[in-house]
Amino acid sequence: MDSIRSRTSSRVVAMSFCAAAFAQTEVKTLAGLAAGDSFGWSVANVGVVDGDAIDDFAVGAPYSDVNGTDSGQVLVCSGRTTG
Repeated sequence: MDSIRSRTSSRVVAMSFCAAAFAQTEVKTLAGLAAGDSFGWSVANVGVVDGDAIDDFAVGAPYSDVNGTDSGQVLVCSGRTTG
């Protein structure tokens, strides 16, 4: 997974690698929460969280104001590419 970091705008792009085709395919793009949240500062595979047998991932937004100024937030995102 690639993470483009910025205090004003961020984006997380999940990529799938196909060894047979020697190509990468973008499977999911998530836009940041709000300017200054640093959404995408950290990204981690968290295994299967939602029970669909597909690995999910967590995305950090350390300056999100969800629970007070710059309190931070972690979003757990489905690894599913459809539906």
